Amino acid sequence: MIKILKTLLPLPLRNYFRPVYRYWCMRFANFCETIFGFRQQWNEKREQLLLLTTDEELYEFSQKEFGIIQNKIEILGLLEYLKKNAPEIIVEIGTKEGGNSLLFLKTLKKINTYIGIDVMVRNYGKLKYLVKNDSKIFSIHSNSRFPEVI
Repeated sequence: MIKILKTLLPLPLRNYFRPVYRYWCMRFANFCETIFGFRQQWNEKREQLLLLTTDEELYEFSQKEFGIIQNKIEILGLLEYLKKNAPEIIVEIGTKEGGNSLLFLKTLKKINTYIGIDVMVRNYGKLKYLVKNDSKIFSIHSNSRFPEVI
Protein backbone atom coordinates (compact mmCIF):
# COMPACT_ATOMS: atom_id res chain seq x y z
CA MET A 1 0.00 0.00 0.00
CA ILE A 2 2.78 2.44 0.94
CA LYS A 3 4.70 1.70 -2.27
CA ILE A 4 1.60 2.44 -4.34
CA LEU A 5 1.06 5.75 -2.57
CA LYS A 6 4.70 6.68 -3.08
CA THR A 7 4.38 6.14 -6.82
CA LEU A 8 1.07 7.99 -7.07
CA LEU A 9 1.76 10.99 -4.84
CA PRO A 10 4.35 13.60 -5.84
CA LEU A 11 7.15 14.26 -3.36
CA PRO A 12 5.91 17.71 -2.19
CA LEU A 13 2.54 16.20 -1.31
CA ARG A 14 4.19 13.25 0.49
CA ASN A 15 6.34 15.68 2.47
CA TYR A 16 3.22 17.65 3.39
CA PHE A 17 1.48 14.56 4.82
CA ARG A 18 4.57 12.96 6.37
CA PRO A 19 4.13 14.51 9.87
CA VAL A 20 0.51 13.35 10.01
CA TYR A 21 1.51 9.85 8.93
CA ARG A 22 4.27 9.67 11.54
CA TYR A 23 1.95 11.00 14.21
CA TRP A 24 -0.64 8.30 13.55
CA CYS A 25 2.05 5.61 13.40
CA MET A 26 3.24 6.73 16.83
CA ARG A 27 -0.32 6.82 18.20
CA PHE A 28 -0.94 3.31 16.89
CA ALA A 29 2.30 2.05 18.47
CA ASN A 30 1.34 3.61 21.82
CA PHE A 31 -2.11 2.05 21.54
CA CYS A 32 -0.57 -1.38 20.90
CA GLU A 33 1.79 -0.96 23.85
CA THR A 34 -1.13 -0.16 26.12
CA ILE A 35 -3.57 -2.81 24.91
CA PHE A 36 -1.42 -5.85 24.22
CA GLY A 37 0.07 -6.62 27.60
CA PHE A 38 3.18 -4.49 27.86
CA ARG A 39 1.95 -3.24 31.24
CA GLN A 40 2.88 -6.52 32.97
CA GLN A 41 6.43 -6.32 31.60
CA TRP A 42 6.59 -2.67 32.58
CA ASN A 43 5.49 -3.46 36.13
CA GLU A 44 8.51 -5.72 36.50
CA LYS A 45 10.77 -3.02 35.04
CA ARG A 46 9.31 -0.42 37.41
CA GLU A 47 10.08 -2.67 40.38
CA GLN A 48 13.66 -3.09 39.13
CA LEU A 49 13.93 0.68 38.69
CA LEU A 50 12.94 1.30 42.30
CA LEU A 51 15.87 -0.81 43.51
CA LEU A 52 18.50 1.25 41.68
CA THR A 53 20.53 3.52 43.95
CA THR A 54 23.29 5.09 41.86
CA ASP A 55 23.37 7.08 38.63
CA GLU A 56 25.60 4.41 37.09
CA GLU A 57 23.01 1.70 37.79
CA LEU A 58 20.31 3.93 36.36
CA TYR A 59 22.43 4.52 33.26
CA GLU A 60 22.86 0.76 32.75
CA PHE A 61 19.12 0.20 33.21
CA SER A 62 18.30 2.99 30.79
CA GLN A 63 20.80 1.63 28.27
CA LYS A 64 19.23 -1.81 28.47
CA GLU A 65 15.60 -0.71 28.33
CA PHE A 66 15.73 2.31 26.02
CA GLY A 67 19.16 2.51 24.47
CA ILE A 68 21.38 5.54 24.92
CA ILE A 69 23.64 7.04 22.30
CA GLN A 70 25.16 9.52 24.75
CA ASN A 71 28.60 8.78 26.17
CA LYS A 72 28.30 7.47 29.76
CA ILE A 73 30.87 9.87 31.25
CA GLU A 74 29.32 12.87 29.49
CA ILE A 75 25.73 12.17 30.53
CA LEU A 76 26.64 11.32 34.13
CA GLY A 77 28.66 14.56 34.31
CA LEU A 78 25.68 16.49 32.97
CA LEU A 79 23.40 14.87 35.55
CA GLU A 80 25.77 15.92 38.34
CA TYR A 81 25.79 19.48 37.01
CA LEU A 82 21.99 19.55 36.73
CA LYS A 83 21.57 18.18 40.27
CA LYS A 84 23.54 21.16 41.60
CA ASN A 85 21.49 23.68 39.59
CA ALA A 86 18.07 21.97 40.03
CA PRO A 87 16.21 23.02 36.86
CA GLU A 88 12.42 22.93 36.93
CA ILE A 89 11.98 22.54 33.17
CA ILE A 90 13.94 20.27 30.84
CA VAL A 91 13.61 20.44 27.04
CA GLU A 92 15.38 17.70 25.13
CA ILE A 93 15.72 18.01 21.37
CA GLY A 94 16.31 14.63 19.75
CA THR A 95 15.01 12.05 22.22
CA LYS A 96 15.68 9.00 19.99
CA GLU A 97 14.51 6.04 22.13
CA GLY A 98 14.03 7.97 25.39
CA GLY A 99 17.03 6.76 27.41
CA ASN A 100 18.27 10.20 28.41
CA SER A 101 14.69 11.20 29.19
CA LEU A 102 14.48 8.44 31.78
CA LEU A 103 17.79 9.55 33.30
CA PHE A 104 16.63 13.15 33.60
CA LEU A 105 13.24 12.30 35.06
CA LYS A 106 14.50 9.77 37.61
CA THR A 107 17.64 11.63 38.69
CA LEU A 108 16.40 15.21 38.88
CA LYS A 109 13.58 15.20 41.43
CA LYS A 110 12.58 18.86 41.10
CA ILE A 111 11.59 18.77 37.43
CA ASN A 112 8.09 20.18 36.99
CA THR A 113 7.96 19.87 33.22
CA TYR A 114 9.79 17.68 30.72
CA ILE A 115 9.40 18.30 26.98
CA GLY A 116 10.88 15.85 24.48
CA ILE A 117 11.09 16.85 20.82
CA ASP A 118 11.83 14.42 18.01
CA VAL A 119 10.55 13.59 14.56
CA MET A 120 9.02 10.44 16.06
CA VAL A 121 9.25 10.15 19.84
CA ARG A 122 9.59 6.50 20.77
CA ASN A 123 8.85 4.65 24.02
CA TYR A 124 6.76 7.58 25.28
CA GLY A 125 4.14 5.36 26.93
CA LYS A 126 6.81 3.21 28.56
CA LEU A 127 8.65 6.29 29.82
CA LYS A 128 5.53 7.79 31.40
CA TYR A 129 4.65 4.46 32.97
CA LEU A 130 8.09 3.84 34.45
CA VAL A 131 8.63 7.33 35.80
CA LYS A 132 5.28 7.88 37.53
CA ASN A 133 6.09 11.10 39.36
CA ASP A 134 4.45 14.51 39.50
CA SER A 135 6.35 15.83 36.49
CA LYS A 136 4.35 16.88 33.47
CA ILE A 137 5.77 14.93 30.55
CA PHE A 138 5.12 16.17 27.02
CA SER A 139 6.31 14.96 23.66
CA ILE A 140 6.35 16.97 20.46
CA HIS A 141 6.40 14.80 17.38
CA SER A 142 7.92 17.10 14.81
CA ASN A 143 11.14 18.33 13.30
CA SER A 144 12.89 20.77 15.65
CA ARG A 145 14.09 22.75 12.63
CA PHE A 146 10.56 23.94 11.88
CA PRO A 147 10.03 27.49 13.23
CA GLU A 148 6.53 26.62 14.49
CA VAL A 149 7.97 23.91 16.75
CA ILE A 150 10.41 26.23 18.50
